[in-house]
Amino acid sequence: MTNVNWTDFKEQYRPQFGSGEYISGLKILINDTEKMLVYSMGDFTYNSSSKEWSGSFYFQTYHNFGLDKGDLLKRQPDPVIGIGFASWWILQHKWAYQPFRTELRSVFKIKGNLNN
Repeated sequence: MTNVNWTDFKEQYRPQFGSGEYISGLKILINDTEKMLVYSMGDFTYNSSSKEWSGSFYFQTYHNFGLDKGDLLKRQPDPVIGIGFASWWILQHKWAYQPFRTELRSVFKIKGNLNN
């Protein structure tokens, strides 16, 4: 599996967030995921003449909502959220609180053309 950074996608394909979502769970969750598994649903078709393809795909996306040392060092200087990140890191790494794990499951029908 190849790792792809969200910034590798054209702007129109990147997640879009409203101003209130930047510090909410939605932005944090979608901005940083750890693993994605993709499965073909068995209906993939390809037309060699027109170069058109389509298929349904099942996506499983995982995020371990915890902090590592890099997160702590990056956020610590921020006067607004630095204290919260420090407290969160202590709970997770010193008091053994388990990070929250999120799993998203989705099925998408997608299509394209190799000529475009």
